[in-house]
Amino acid sequence: MVCITINQLYLHFDGDLFLTIEASYSFQETPDACLAIREIPTFDNRLLSLLGQTITQASKEDGGTLVIGFSSGALFKCYDPTSLYEAYRITLGKNQYII
Repeated sequence: MVCITINQLYLHFDGDLFLTIEASYSFQETPDACLAIREIPTFDNRLLSLLGQTITQASKEDGGTLVIGFSSGALFKCYDPTSLYEAYRITLGKNQYII
């Protein structure tokens, strides 16, 4: 499920896994697509293409960037542009990781 509010973007996955983005992110539908970093609040209707996709990889890059790859070849990144504010949260069951 993809949910959007004025201050957050939520991605809900199976298995009690939620991602809450409160800063900047990028989304590439295909590996050769143009990369554009977007700031919250925004709506990118391309995110709807993630519905029904399977996560194939998740990793962390330098600077706190979270990278998630999907079965379609799409790539989603959450950035941590400042240490002053929360950039994103990962919730897995009862555990929450705030970046």
